[in-house]
Amino acid sequence: METENLVLLDVRPLLAQKQDPFKQIMETVNTLPTGSGLHLITPFEPVPLYVIMQSKGFVCRTERISNNEVHTYFEPESLAVKSHSNEPEINLDFNDETFTSLVNAFKGKLHEVDVRELEMPQPMLTILAELEHLPADHALLVHHKKVPLFLLPELKARDFEYLIYNKEKVELLIFR
Repeated sequence: METENLVLLDVRPLLAQKQDPFKQIMETVNTLPTGSGLHLITPFEPVPLYVIMQSKGFVCRTERISNNEVHTYFEPESLAVKSHSNEPEINLDFNDETFTSLVNAFKGKLHEVDVRELEMPQPMLTILAELEHLPADHALLVHHKKVPLFLLPELKARDFEYLIYNKEKVELLIFR
């Protein structure tokens, strides 16, 4: 795609201020002129956006310019924008006992990871790395500071099931 058909968005200043750029990225995407794409500049590969943008009819390619600069190009597959959404369904309708009993069902086969103190994008990268080595009959219990909306489509794409406990704390139970 020619560069004049790409809208440039550099989110490194937002990330440097420890702000989440997702809202600005999605606002930019939702206001793209028909047939245009997005040229996104970040300090890391924006893996969470791949599934989201793919569901909106974009294909992506990434170029690593340096350790702190990654250019990702989201280009429309066609001029028609797909109207369907692959937003994940989040089931939060269960109580403490139900969640505890599900966690206990994996006794001896439960791996845990705490990502509450990690900076973006480390929580998602850490969880995905843990899942790469998770045996089929095991589960991963994740202690998180918020519901990881970017992660959920990735879990679905990789055929993982998950439950989210979001009362006083956020915990995810991820399994196949």
